[in-house]
Amino acid sequence: LMVLVYAGAHISGANYNPAISWSIFIRKGMSFGNFLSYMGAQIFGACVAGCIIFQFVNVPSLNNLLDMLSMSQELSIVTPLMKDLGILNDPIFSLDFFFREMLLTFLFTFVVLQVATCDQTKGNSYFGLVIGLTLTAVSFLHPLMGLNPAITLWNFIKSFLSGNQNTIFHSAALGAQFLGATLSGLLYHF
Repeated sequence: LMVLVYAGAHISGANYNPAISWSIFIRKGMSFGNFLSYMGAQIFGACVAGCIIFQFVNVPSLNNLLDMLSMSQELSIVTPLMKDLGILNDPIFSLDFFFREMLLTFLFTFVVLQVATCDQTKGNSYFGLVIGLTLTAVSFLHPLMGLNPAITLWNFIKSFLSGNQNTIFHSAALGAQFLGATLSGLLYHF
């Protein structure tokens, strides 16, 4: 990501993530029309990249990873309400996951807002490094992270088309990502 941030900074501000676009929109740094344009391009790019990766590279699918992880009941606790409603019986889906996804998306988008869109740090040469290191640190804290709604949406579409039940998991991840991005956009001015 760090290399792509430096490579694309002069084209789109290296804005590859709808959560980033949303947080910029929330902080009033982008019009709603621009947000929709960016998000459309980001989702299209994620879907194309996903098709290429799954077509040509032997990568275990997220569904297989979730199936493997859900064998361990100790990973997380599904709230009784979710079980009663039958929303998802997979123990990997939990409030713990939702809050972790939300908090780390908040952290990531907040860092991007501060180092790449703030007037006080405008023109710095370290923004790509800080963004790349933040994403690396976050990936150690939350290995199943999404942080990018475009990629999460691609996984949702893939799960939906294959008839997999993980669509609820991806829907919750999307909600957590946009909630985290909303909070960072709102807190930007404080």
